[in-house]
Amino acid sequence: MGLTREDITLPWQLQSRGKAATRQFSLCFRSEGGLLTLGGSDSAPNRAMPDLGIHSAAWSYARLRSNPAGIATYRVHIQDAFFESRGSGGPSPTSGPGTKTPVEGWPSFATRLEASSRGTILDSGTTDTYLPNYLADSVQTAFKSAAGFAWSTSVVHLTEAQLSGMPNFVLILEGETSSGVRFVIPWNELLEKTDNADHYA
Repeated sequence: MGLTREDITLPWQLQSRGKAATRQFSLCFRSEGGLLTLGGSDSAPNRAMPDLGIHSAAWSYARLRSNPAGIATYRVHIQDAFFESRGSGGPSPTSGPGTKTPVEGWPSFATRLEASSRGTILDSGTTDTYLPNYLADSVQTAFKSAAGFAWSTSVVHLTEAQLSGMPNFVLILEGETSSGVRFVIPWNELLEKTDNADHYA
C-alpha cells in the first residue's frame, strides 16, 4: 500500500501540507469491500457502509515501538500468545473466549523478538502472518494440545469433528491498558481448503 512510517508516504504528506490534522490512518480489507480512513478515525463505519457489517466491537489501539535507524515499519510488542478454544462453538470464528493453551516460553521468545533488528511488525501489504523458526516447536506443541491432532504443513484430511475442535490463535499486543489488545487469528484462517473435499493445507 506504500504506507510505511516515513515522511514520503501519503499520511505524512497530507499532514505536512495541511490537508489532514494527523498522520493517523486505518485499513480494513474484506472480500466484500473495505475502508481506508486517512487523517483521523471513524468510530462508526457501519453507518457509512452498513452492508459490510464491520467494526461492531469497541476500538482498541496497540502501542507502537520506536524503530532502529533506517527502518520505517510499524513495530509492536506481543505480550502473550496462545491457542484458544471456541467456547460453545458459536457461529462466529472468533466466538469465545474459551480454554487457553499457552505457547510455552513466550516471555523469553518476546524478549528475543524485541532484540531482533526488525522486531514484530504490522504490514498492510502482508497476506500471510509469519513467526520465526525458533517458535515452531512451542507453537506446534501448543496447537496439538489445543486441537487434539498435530499441525502439518502438508495437505491433510480433516473430519468435521477435527474442524469443530480447531482453536483460534490469539496474540496479545501491548496497548494503552495493562490488558493489552487481543489480535485473534480465527481458526479458519489457519487453514486453506484445497480442491479435494475435506482436505486442507
